[in-house]
Amino acid sequence: MLKRVIGSCLALAMLFAYSATGVSALGEENSFMIDRLQTEYRDCPIGIDTEKPRFSWQMKSSASAQSQKNYRLTVATDEKKLAAGEYDCWDSGTVESGVSVGVVYGGKALQAQTRYYWQVTVTDQNGRTATSAPSYFETGLMNGGFSEAQWITAPVAELPGFSDTTFTLETEVKIQSAAAGFIFGAQNNANFFMWQLLLPGNSYSGSGIGLRPHRWVDGSTQYPAPGGWNGVDVTAKTGVSAEDIKNGFVKLRLEVREGTVQTYVNDALVCTHTFPPFALDCFGFRESGEQAAFDCVTVRNAEGNVIFSADFSDGTNPFDGGTVTDGALSVKSNVFCVNKTTEQEQENPDNRPKNGATNKINEPAPMFRKEFTLEKEIASARLYLTSAGNHEAYLNGQKVSETYFNPGRTNYSHTLQYQTYDVTSMLKKGANAFGAYVGHGWFQTKWNNFGSYFGLLMKLDVTYADGTKTTVVSDGTFKTYSDGPIRYEDLMNGETYDANYEVEGWSEAGLDDRAWEYAVCRTAQAMRVAATPTASAEQPVTAGVKLTPVAVEKVADNTFVYDFGQNMAGIPYLKIRGEKGQKIKLTYGEVTNGNLVSWQDNGVPGSVYRGNLTDAQATDFYVCKGDPDGEIFHPTMTYHGFRYMQVEAVNFPLEEVGSLLVDVKGYVLYNDMERTGWFECSDSDVNQLFSNSYWSNIDNFLAIPTDCPQRGERTGWTGDAQIYARTATYNLNSFAFLEKYIRDVRADRDANGNYPEAAPAPTWRGTDTAAGWGDVAVVIPWTLYLAYGDTRVLEENYTGMCAWVDHLVAVSDHYLRPDKSQYGDWLAQETTPPRVTNNAYAAYAAQLMTKTAQVLHKTEDAAHYAEVAEGFRKAWVDNCTDGAGKTLCETQTSYVLGLQFSLFDEKDRETAANRLVELIEQNGNRLKTGFLGVNFLNPSLTDSGHSDTAYTLLEQRAFPSWLYPVTLGATTIFENWGGMTQNDEGKIAISNSLNHYCYGSVSEWLYRYVLGIDADEEQPGYKHILLHPTPGGTLTYARGRFDSQYGTIRSGWEYKGSDCVYTFEIPANTTATVTLQKEKGKTVLTDSSAVMISETEKEAVYAVSSGSHSFTVKNARGGLTESITVRGANIRLGTNPGLRFAATVEKNVWYDAYYGEEMYAYADSNNLRFGTIVAPSELLENTDLITAYLGGNPVVLDIPAKKIYAQDAETLTFTGVLTQIPRKTSAYTMKLTAAFYICTRENESAQWEYQFSETLERSYFECAQAALKTYEAVENPTQEQQKVLLQLRELVAAVDNDDSLWLGGEENRWY
Repeated sequence: MLKRVIGSCLALAMLFAYSATGVSALGEENSFMIDRLQTEYRDCPIGIDTEKPRFSWQMKSSASAQSQKNYRLTVATDEKKLAAGEYDCWDSGTVESGVSVGVVYGGKALQAQTRYYWQVTVTDQNGRTATSAPSYFETGLMNGGFSEAQWITAPVAELPGFSDTTFTLETEVKIQSAAAGFIFGAQNNANFFMWQLLLPGNSYSGSGIGLRPHRWVDGSTQYPAPGGWNGVDVTAKTGVSAEDIKNGFVKLRLEVREGTVQTYVNDALVCTHTFPPFALDCFGFRESGEQAAFDCVTVRNAEGNVIFSADFSDGTNPFDGGTVTDGALSVKSNVFCVNKTTEQEQENPDNRPKNGATNKINEPAPMFRKEFTLEKEIASARLYLTSAGNHEAYLNGQKVSETYFNPGRTNYSHTLQYQTYDVTSMLKKGANAFGAYVGHGWFQTKWNNFGSYFGLLMKLDVTYADGTKTTVVSDGTFKTYSDGPIRYEDLMNGETYDANYEVEGWSEAGLDDRAWEYAVCRTAQAMRVAATPTASAEQPVTAGVKLTPVAVEKVADNTFVYDFGQNMAGIPYLKIRGEKGQKIKLTYGEVTNGNLVSWQDNGVPGSVYRGNLTDAQATDFYVCKGDPDGEIFHPTMTYHGFRYMQVEAVNFPLEEVGSLLVDVKGYVLYNDMERTGWFECSDSDVNQLFSNSYWSNIDNFLAIPTDCPQRGERTGWTGDAQIYARTATYNLNSFAFLEKYIRDVRADRDANGNYPEAAPAPTWRGTDTAAGWGDVAVVIPWTLYLAYGDTRVLEENYTGMCAWVDHLVAVSDHYLRPDKSQYGDWLAQETTPPRVTNNAYAAYAAQLMTKTAQVLHKTEDAAHYAEVAEGFRKAWVDNCTDGAGKTLCETQTSYVLGLQFSLFDEKDRETAANRLVELIEQNGNRLKTGFLGVNFLNPSLTDSGHSDTAYTLLEQRAFPSWLYPVTLGATTIFENWGGMTQNDEGKIAISNSLNHYCYGSVSEWLYRYVLGIDADEEQPGYKHILLHPTPGGTLTYARGRFDSQYGTIRSGWEYKGSDCVYTFEIPANTTATVTLQKEKGKTVLTDSSAVMISETEKEAVYAVSSGSHSFTVKNARGGLTESITVRGANIRLGTNPGLRFAATVEKNVWYDAYYGEEMYAYADSNNLRFGTIVAPSELLENTDLITAYLGGNPVVLDIPAKKIYAQDAETLTFTGVLTQIPRKTSAYTMKLTAAFYICTRENESAQWEYQFSETLERSYFECAQAALKTYEAVENPTQEQQKVLLQLRELVAAVDNDDSLWLGGEENRWY
C-alpha cells in the first residue's frame, strides 16, 4: 500500500531571499542595478549554435515605480575590449524600449567555437543609468560539423548462417495487421533483405496487396526497383486480393540464383530483382508495429535438397522469436527473428527480456578509449560529443559531466544533438586518455528504433597557452572493448553492473589495451542518424534532488524495502560493503503489497508492487568486487519511477541491510530547469496537491515531456504536453525545454500538416488527426509567447501552425470535424462524443492562430483565421448544442470547452455556465472531466462567476476529485481519477501510472486564479502583470511567488477578522493591473501609490507600478457586520452558571425574509443561523479568531443561538453562554476572545455566507469583579440581590485549592 508520510514533501516555505550582483548598489534611495543576464534563457551557456541569440536581463531596485526607459547592449570578443568600449561585434545603440527579455542579437555574424562577452547599460525613467557586470556565451560548432571526426562503433558479430548463393525459400503468409515482412540474406540486424507484403492504406496507396522490397545496408534502408517505395501491385499480377491474405494463407516463393531474385505469389511471377551475388545466411521475419502469421517454411539448395523445413504442427519453433499459435508462427510488433543456428544461446541468468529490435538480450555496453599526447601547457579545451545511444564520457579517469542520458531524446534520423564540455581542468601536458561507455538509451526503445549500431562522434579542441591549437577526433585509431562491467543496460528494464569486470585505468593513459579491438568507422547514413549534429538546445538531465529514505523494513528473508517518502523518477546511489561475488537485486515500484485488493496483491506484505509497470522490468543487479572501503553502485544507463526500492540478497544471507548498504540515496532526475513557482494556503491537503503536481512535472520533464517514468512507455505524448504547458511555465523556467520539444514535434509532422500524437514519433505512429494532441502545434508556441514574451518561437513555428489549422479545414466538411473516435477526453468519467472535442479544439487552434498572426503583423492571415475560427465555432454550436446554451451530450467537458473557448453564443453563456454547475451538483459536487477538460474546468467556472463551485471541486475529497488521492497518501498525480481507490474494507486497487502530470494542471488555476498571477496578451512575458486573486472556499489565506523573466512576483491574501488583506510585490520594470473582488457597498483601503481605474458592484480595479502594495477589502466576508452591535459579556449564575456574551442585531430585509411575525421562527430555519464563537486568546497563536474559525481550528467553540434573548421593533438580542468553567485561578483569569455571527444561504444546497461582528476579549474573573462592583453599589438590595452578592463574593474570593468544586457540567475542553 501507499504509506502517507507527514512532512515528507519539499518545504512549501516561501523563498524570498535572492542574491544579486551588479554595478549599482541598492543602498541609495531610488538606485537600481542590472543583473540576471541570460543568453538563450540560460546562464553563460557554452556550445550554442544559434546565429542570433536572445538576451535577457533584470532590473533590481528597492524603490517603487522603477522602470527601464532605454538600453544599450554591447558585445565584444574579449572582456578587456568590452571594458574599454571596443565593441567589435555589436553595439545596439540606445534603444528606447522597456523590454528586457528576448532581445535579439543584431551584430556581425558569429563565428564557431568563440566566446563572446556582453553587457547592458540601462537608463531608468529618471535618467539614471546602471551598467551590468559582464556576461558571456560561447558558440559551438555552428553547424560546421565535426570536420574529420568519424562515427565509431564496436565490431558487430555476424549471424552464422547458410553460405548458399542459389536457393529457394517458400512460406505461407497471412497478414493479421498491416503488413508481413520476410527476411533473407541476413548477416546481422543491420544488413539483410526484407520482402514486405502490405495491405492497402498502410503507407501503400494501391487498392490491393502491395510488395515493397527492402535492402538494409549498415542500418540504412533501400527500396530497389522494380517496386521501390511505392511497391509492386501484387493483386494486379496475381489476382490475390487483400481479403484473401487477411482471411487465409497465401503462398510466397523466392527463387534466388546468384543475386537474381524472382518473387512468386500463389505460383504467379510478380517481379524480378538483380543484385550482386549474396549468400542465404539467415532468414526469418520482421514486424515493426504489424502482425502476420507464417506456416510451412521450406528452404532448398541449388540441387533442390531441403536444408530447412518447419510446419509448426508440433508446436516447435525453430526461429528465435514469434509464438506458435494454431499451428502457425505468429510474429507481431517490434520483432526481428531468424532461424536458430548452432550458435550457443545467450546466457540470461537474470531473466532479462529480449530487445524487440534485435530479438537478443542486450549485450554489455561497449567501451571506447583513445590515448593522445598534448605537447604544451593548456589554456582551454572543449569536448564536442554526441552518440547513437547514451554516452558517459571520461578524461584521464574523471567523469566529464554529472549529467545523464546525453545526447538527449530526439528523432535521431533528422535531429541529433551534441554536447559541449569545458574540459580544460581535466587535461594536462603529456599523456592523456579519453574513455566512454555507450548504451541503448533513447536510440533503441520499445517504441523507437532508430538504428542498429551504437557509437560515438567526438571532437576535442585544445588551445595551448601560446595560442596554437590541436584537435583529437574519433576515428579508426580508437579502441573498443565489449566485456566491461555494464553487463546489461536498457533504459526501461534496468542495468546489471558486475564490478568484477571493471578495467582499472581504462580511461587513463598507460593501459595495456592489447585485448581491445579497433573501432569500426561508419557513416552517418549507416548509423541512421542526422548527418550534421546540432547543439543541445535544452538544459541537461541532472540529479536535481537527492532524497534520503524515510524508512526501511525487512519484508522477507534476505529482502528489505526502502521508502523514500516521495514518488520520483530517478536512480539509486548506493555505497556497498560486500564480499566478492555477492549479488544484489534491486526492484522498484510506486506502492507496496499487503493492503491491495486480492487480485492485485502479488507479493509478501511490504514488498514492492510491480503490477502497473506493464513490460518495464525496472530491475537492477549489482555484483560486488569485495572492496573493503566500499564500492559505489549508481546506474547511469537506466532510470525508474519509484517511491519504494526493494533490496534482495541473491546468493548470500542478509540479516541486516545496513551492514551491506552503508549509504542509500535516491537521485531524482530531470532536466536542470530552475524552479520558478511556489504556492501555499491554509489547507494542507491543497498544499500536498500542489506539491504532487510539481513532482509529477519534474519527474516527467526528462529529455522530453514524458507521460510517466515507471512503465515501458515514457513517451512524449503531445496532448499531455499541451495541456500542462502553462502550468509548467509557472513551475519551472521551461522555455528552452519546451521550445526544443516543439521543434521535435514540428519535425515529425507529415506532408499534409498533420502533427503526431507523440514526439519523437513512435514507430506505430497513427495517421488520424487527433484533436487536443495535434493542437500542440499552436498551443505550446502561443503558451511560450504568453509566458516569456518571445516572438521568435511564434516565427519559427508559424508555417507549421498554419499547416495544422489548414489541415483541420481540409479534413472537415464545411468546418464540421468528423465524429471519429480518437483519444478525445482521455480517461474521463463520462464520454464526450469526438465531434464535440474535435470541433472545439479546431476552433481553439484557429483562435490562437488568429492571435499569432496579429502578433506577427500578418493582417491578411489574421483575418482569414478569424473566419476559420468562426466557422468551426458555428459548426460546433449547430451540431453539438441545441442553440440555446445546452450541449446535446450534456457532459461536463462539453460545457467546459464551450465556455473556455467562447464557443457558445454570447447570449447563451450564462445558461451554459449555470448548466455546468447543475451537472457538477448532480454528481455530488464532483468532476467527471478527462484530459481535455481538466485544465479548463475551474478556469471556466471562475470566469463565468462560479468560483464557489470551482473551490468546491478543489476541496472535494470524495472520489473522483483532486484531493481523493491526497487522502490516500499520494505524493504525485495519478494518470486517471481511479489510479488508486480504496474499497469499504480499506483495500487498495491500483490502475495505471501513479505519476502522470496531466491532472495536476489544476496548479495553473492555483497560480492564475487563487493567487491571481496572470500574463497580459498585450504585454506578454509578465512585462505587464494581471493580478486578479480569487479568495474562496474554506481557505483563510493563500500566498505564492512566481519568478518571471522580469523578476519575482508575489501575491497573497488573508482573512483578518471579516476583512481580506491582499499583498503584492511587483518587480522593477513592470506594471500591474490589480482586480479585487468586492460586494456592493464594501470599502477598499489601499496604499497611496495605487490608482483606481474602475469600480463596479463586484470589483475594484487599480493600476500599480513596481514595488510592494497592500489592499484591504473591508468586511469581505459579508455585509452585515456594521449592524451587529457587541453588548459585552457578563457572568451567569444559577444551576448552570457560566460566561454570557451578548450582541444586538438590527432588523432588516433578512429578518422579514426569514422571521415573519414569529419571534422564534428562525430557530427552525435551515437557511439562517445566529451564533457566538469563542476561544482562549493564548491558544489562537497570533491568528485572529474569525480566521481560525473558518479554517476549522478545533480550539474555537461555536455556540449557536437557540432562541432570541430579547427584541423590540428595530432590534433583537441574542447570546452565547460558555459553561463548564472549573473553579480555579487559571480558569478564572484565562482571557477569552469572542465574536458574533449571522450566516445565511439561499437554499440548502448553497454555501453559507457569514457576517461577523468585531471581537471582544474578557475573562470570567473580570466579569465577576465588574458584577460584584455593580451589586455592591446597590444601596438597599433585595433579598434576591443579596443572595447574588454573596455568590459573587464567594467567586471572587475563590482560591485554587479545591479542584473538585465546579460551576456546573463537565470540565470544559480548554482547561
